[in-house]
Amino acid sequence: MHFIRSSLRTQLLLIGSAGLMGLAAAALVAILLVERVRVGGPVYEEVKLGQDLIADILPSPAYILESYLTCFQVLEADTPQRKDELLARGKELTSGSGGYQERLTYWSKALSAGQLRDALIGPSMLAAQQFISLRDGAFTTFVRAGKHAEARALLATEMKVSYDLHRTAIDNVVRLANERNAKVEDSVQDALHGGWIWFSCIICSAFTISISLILWSSRTITNSVHSTGLVVEQVAKGNLCGSAIEKRVDELGLLAKGVNRMVSDLRSLVSRLAASGKDVANQADTMGGLTTTVAR
Repeated sequence: MHFIRSSLRTQLLLIGSAGLMGLAAAALVAILLVERVRVGGPVYEEVKLGQDLIADILPSPAYILESYLTCFQVLEADTPQRKDELLARGKELTSGSGGYQERLTYWSKALSAGQLRDALIGPSMLAAQQFISLRDGAFTTFVRAGKHAEARALLATEMKVSYDLHRTAIDNVVRLANERNAKVEDSVQDALHGGWIWFSCIICSAFTISISLILWSSRTITNSVHSTGLVVEQVAKGNLCGSAIEKRVDELGLLAKGVNRMVSDLRSLVSRLAASGKDVANQADTMGGLTTTVAR
């Protein structure tokens, strides 16, 4: 009830203030949300922690460490069946689903041309393919023939050289990937910083424009209502000389035109009534004269 009884200007200000408060609240929620999920934020750190843990525990399929270790397990296996299982496991790690070859093909397509891609599908891939060729060829032949000494010697020489080259190349790939990730994170941070600046400018501009429009609108509405109200008040006092401002083209403008038309009609009516009164008075005078004449 107090709101309804307040002035139109106050009502508009309250409505505008409520809208601005809602906009500010929405902006605050957006800021808190983006702050939580941004690079370096709490959610990002939790995800990164889990990824780092997995990376520390399990080597990527693009790194043939597990394939290399499987060869040592083959030499230590105590039954032919176990040797075959480990040899099959080694092949699955390199050529099976989700294995080395499949992931290498994926990354060769996913990575754009550059130093990182060249390092992965260059020295790293060549050394790994050489290792796989020796394992699936001479090493497997020696194991199945029972020539463990020859297999062990091959693993300790040519296969170790290939693995060491692959490991060195992988270390280089990891270094390049870390550098690339750091650059990406920096670019995201810069983008976020610039975005916050733009966001702040937009919010401030929206506040300024909204308040200006509200003040301008309330002033023009108040002036129009005040002008029309004064005319109505003067009419109530019997003064038909005033007129309301008709500059607006909205409902208030229509109201002002209606009031002016009403005042004009009242002036015409008063003029006609005054003229009719004069006629009646003249006719009364005439009738009075005739009555006097007849009486004589």
